[in-house]
Amino acid sequence: MNVLLAGYSVHDKPLELTRYKLMWYLIRLQKEGVSEAIVNGQSYMLGPGDLLICKPGDFYKMRVGEIASNSLPSTDYFLKIRPDDSWVTEWFHRFEQACRANIVLDEKLLNLWEHIIYETRQNKNVDKDIVDYLCRALLLTISRHIGSVDKNNRELAVSIKIKDYIEKNSTKPVTLRGIAAHVNLSIPRVSEIFKASFGQSIMDYVIEARISMAKKLIAISDLKLCEIALICGFPNYTHFNRTFKARTGQSPSQYEEHNKAHYGAAKDSEDE
Repeated sequence: MNVLLAGYSVHDKPLELTRYKLMWYLIRLQKEGVSEAIVNGQSYMLGPGDLLICKPGDFYKMRVGEIASNSLPSTDYFLKIRPDDSWVTEWFHRFEQACRANIVLDEKLLNLWEHIIYETRQNKNVDKDIVDYLCRALLLTISRHIGSVDKNNRELAVSIKIKDYIEKNSTKPVTLRGIAAHVNLSIPRVSEIFKASFGQSIMDYVIEARISMAKKLIAISDLKLCEIALICGFPNYTHFNRTFKARTGQSPSQYEEHNKAHYGAAKDSEDE
């Protein structure tokens, strides 16, 4: 395995690399701070634990923005490998395109990376066999990390997509059938995935989103409670009143009275 370069970078000032076409395999692991990688026109915002895998032919550009005085610098491990080893080529071909995955910053993985950096900086005394074994161990460890999070990441992404759909449509009739169709899965499957991700049922979250919206409208608007009930997707005021009290311990009118009084007291305080 022919390692072109292995290293650890620290960026405490803005940086923007010129876009160029990769001639090698590139693996980059964000350790601290944030950065942006642009691969084939696709922007990836990278935070701690974000691993980026690129292939020869990919157009790559990296950018680090302004570092706030109270923020950590952007730090990352990187590895560049020539595409002339069949084992390496086979490993990278598991990823059909540029891949970004968030993995645990495991001490053993980081130690492997640091050992590779050390071995490749021995100038004339580089032991290629040691570097080869270390790189294979690193790539296989990365595969294990990606494999363990890939399934969970996919299911969490579906659950987040469901949440986003609910929040955008909570004022309308929301059904499990409609949600399942939106994410192209069966009703039992979306229910299972969402419950596993967030510990509550989909319809429970629908109610939660509607109550949250109602509380905001009660606090900041002059709408009547019956109008708020309909705006927030409840079929009638009676249902709204019963559900609101069950969720908050107060009826909508009690919540309104408390918040208007609190708002009025705060306003008087500001005027003094």
